[in-house]
Amino acid sequence: LGVRRGIERLSRLAVPLFGVLVLVLVAHVLSLPGITAKLGAFLRPDFSLIGPEDLFAALGQACFSLSVGGTFMVVYGSYLDDSVDLLRTAVWTALGDTSAALIAALFIVPAVLYFGLDLASGPGLVLDTLPQLFGQMAGGRWIGALFLFAFWLMAFLSALAAFEVCVNALVDVFDGRLRRGPAIALVVIMEALLILPSALRPALIGTLDLIFGSGMQIAGALIAVLALTLGLGLAETRRQLRIDADAPLGQAFLTWLRWIIPASLAAILGLYLIDRVH
Repeated sequence: LGVRRGIERLSRLAVPLFGVLVLVLVAHVLSLPGITAKLGAFLRPDFSLIGPEDLFAALGQACFSLSVGGTFMVVYGSYLDDSVDLLRTAVWTALGDTSAALIAALFIVPAVLYFGLDLASGPGLVLDTLPQLFGQMAGGRWIGALFLFAFWLMAFLSALAAFEVCVNALVDVFDGRLRRGPAIALVVIMEALLILPSALRPALIGTLDLIFGSGMQIAGALIAVLALTLGLGLAETRRQLRIDADAPLGQAFLTWLRWIIPASLAAILGLYLIDRVH
C-alpha cells in the first residue's frame, strides 16, 4: 500500500501501543523493592570501559535508528512537502527517537540487573533474556505476550520501511518500466536469499550487525553529509535547510555540518579499523 496508506497508517496504531506498554513496564520495574540500586548502576555508567568498538557500535546504532546512514531519508524525504522545515523536523525526530530509547532502557536494563539475567546476550536479549524476565514477573505471561507482539509490530515496521526503500529504488532505476508488483516480488526473492545465512547461523547476526548495521551506516552518513555540503554546495545547503548564513549561529552550524561532523565520523571509522587490526 506504499508509505501513506500502508506504513503511516500502521505506525499510527503500532507506535502508541508499544509506547503505552513500555510505560506500563517502566512503572512495574520502578515499583520493585530495592530497584533503586539497579537504577543507579544504569544511570551511572563507567566511561573507562568504553573502547573504540563500543563507540563504533553505538554510533552505528544511532545512524541506523535515525535512518541517516542509508537511503531511508532520501526516499522518505521525497514524500515531504516543500514547505516542511527540514531542520526542525530533524531535531524533533532525533529527540523523539532518543527519548523512546531512554524510556525503553529504563525498563530493560534495571529489570535485567534486578533479576540477575544476562545483559550481554546481544541479539538474543529479546528472544531469550526477556522471556525469562517476564516469567519472573507477576502477570508476566500476559504482559510479555503483549510486549513481544508490539515489539514484533515495531520490528515489522522497520523491515517494511527498508523494504519500501528497495522497491522505490528498483522502480526508479527502471524509470517506471518496472511496476510495483514485480518490484516487490523481486525484492522478496532477494531478501529471502540474503537472510538465509543468519537464519541458519544466528551467531552471524552480531558480526553482520557490526559490518552493515554500524560500518555501512556510519560510512553512509559520512557520504550523505559530504554529498549535501560538497556535492550540492553551501548555497543549496543553506536554501534547503533555510539557514541564514549572515547570522553567527547559521555560519557556525554550516561549519559544524561541513567539517566537524564528517571529521568525527571518519575518525570513529578509522579508530575502529585500527582497533580491529591490532
